[in-house]
Amino acid sequence: MDPSSKMFATDDESASINILPRGAAFATWKSRLGELKGSIQAYLTAIEVLRKSMLALGSPAAPGHGSSFVDALYHEIDASLSEVQSMEAQLCIGRTVLQSMRNQSRALAPINLLPIEVLSRIFSMSIEEDKDSVKCRSRRQTNFADTPAQVCRYWRDAAFHTSDLWTRIMLHESMPHHRARAELSLKHSKHLPLHIFVECTSEGNASWLDEVIHILLPHILRCISLEIVVNGSAQLEHLLWGLLWPRPLQIKSVTWKNKKTTNYLESCVDDNFHDVMRGVEHLSLVGICFHWGDPIFAGLLSLTVSDFVTTNHSAWGDPRGFEDVLRGCPMLEYLELSSVGVAMATWVWTIGKE
Repeated sequence: MDPSSKMFATDDESASINILPRGAAFATWKSRLGELKGSIQAYLTAIEVLRKSMLALGSPAAPGHGSSFVDALYHEIDASLSEVQSMEAQLCIGRTVLQSMRNQSRALAPINLLPIEVLSRIFSMSIEEDKDSVKCRSRRQTNFADTPAQVCRYWRDAAFHTSDLWTRIMLHESMPHHRARAELSLKHSKHLPLHIFVECTSEGNASWLDEVIHILLPHILRCISLEIVVNGSAQLEHLLWGLLWPRPLQIKSVTWKNKKTTNYLESCVDDNFHDVMRGVEHLSLVGICFHWGDPIFAGLLSLTVSDFVTTNHSAWGDPRGFEDVLRGCPMLEYLELSSVGVAMATWVWTIGKE
C-alpha cells in the first residue's frame, strides 16, 4: 500500500490506528504530510504527461491507434474522477480537523488576530440603531452584550472594552441577578448616555423600588431614554421622586406604562415633574394621564397616548385643549392615540375643519 493512502483511512481501518505519544504523533503526521506532498507532485506530473499523450493520440497524424482505443482511455479517465473527488473530500475533512486544532491557539485563531479595537468596533456596529431615534430598546429583544462575552475570554475582554454594548440598563423585578447585571452595565458603559428600563410587576414593593433608585441615582444624569412599567401611579411617582426630582436632566425619550388604570386619580402624575421633563422629545403614556395644557407636550417629536378611559373630560381637561398641544408642537412627526375614551372623533373632526 502506498504510504500516502493512510491519509485516507476508511472506517474499517480507523480502529487499527494506534494512539501515539504527542511528540511521536506530530512526527508521524509531518512525515505523512511530506509523503503526501511528494505523491501529489508526482501525480500532477503524471497528469501533465497523460494530457500531452492524449493530445498526441487524438491527432489525425497519430499512427496505429484507432478511435475505439482513444475512447476507451477517456472512459477510464472518467471512471477515475469519482475516486479523485472522494480523495478531495477526505483532504477537506483533514484540513477542517487541522483548522480546529489550530484555532485552539489564542495567538493563531483568525478571530484573535484582530486587534481588540477592531473587534470592539465590530461589536459596536452590530448594535447601532437608527441615529434619529433614542427610544428604549424592547426588553423582549436579546441583549447583544450577553453574546460576545460568552464566546471566549478574548471576546469577553473585547466586550468589556466596548462601552456601547453596556448602555441599556434593564431592571425587572422578576429578573434574576438584576442588580449585578445592572451594576456591571453601569460600570462598563463608562460615561456614555444610558437607556434605562424598569418594570415592577407586583403592587407595592417599595423596598425593591428603593433598591432600583439606589442603583440608578448616581448615573441618572446620563439617562437619555427612560421606560418605566408599574402597577399604579404610586409606584411611578415613587421612582420619579427618587430619580428625577429636582435635578435638570437630559432625558429625550420617556415611556410610562401603568397596568392599573382604575380611575383618573390613580393615573395622574404629580405636576412637580413638568420642569424636569421639558427637554423630552418622545413621550409615550400608557394608562397615565396629563392635562393637555401641561408644558411637557411642548417640543415633542412623537406622542403616544393609549389605554386610558374616562367618563368625562375632566381627566384630561377640555378636549379642545388638544388643539393647543398640536399648535405647541410644531416639530411633531408622530402621533398615536388609542383606547382613549374622551370623545376623540368629535374634536379630531373639529381640528380638521379648522
